[in-house]
Amino acid sequence: MPTIALPKKAFLLLVAAALSASPATICAQSSPPTGTVGLSASIQSGQTSLIVPIWVSSTMVVAPSFGVLIRDASDNEDDRAELGVGISLRNDLRPGKTRPYMAARFGYHYLEPAGRDAQTEYIFGPALGGEYYLDSHFSFGVEAQLNVMVSDREPHNAFDQDRFTVNTATAVMATLYL
Repeated sequence: MPTIALPKKAFLLLVAAALSASPATICAQSSPPTGTVGLSASIQSGQTSLIVPIWVSSTMVVAPSFGVLIRDASDNEDDRAELGVGISLRNDLRPGKTRPYMAARFGYHYLEPAGRDAQTEYIFGPALGGEYYLDSHFSFGVEAQLNVMVSDREPHNAFDQDRFTVNTATAVMATLYL
């Protein structure tokens, strides 16, 4: 079987890379320190939100959010513009590079459907999720939500939603910690 000869510099570079990626180095990475602020982009059912997570302790995050959604008419939806603000209170269940969490979410949506009066929705509910930290400055996350919505909406046909709705949702996010 033929052998491959590596130059000494290339061999030393490979050894240095292997040592820097050791399990001790990888496992040492964790969440940002208390007081750190981040910027998250979250995608949920076609709606994109900007979230600002703020670490208030080693396991607690307060995260205001802002979202905008503009939909063109389709078979199931009317044209509409939607603005939303909210806040979530998140508690990590265990420390480490991968952090499961539970959260409580509260939000307000202002909707302007084409051809109808503006509407407001109040949204609240629990969430379970997890965040995976590549290092203390970047993470990916996924979240499952149970949403309770109370709306001032007037039904405009027999198939329209009620003023009180319960649904489930999922979201994926990427966060850059500053």
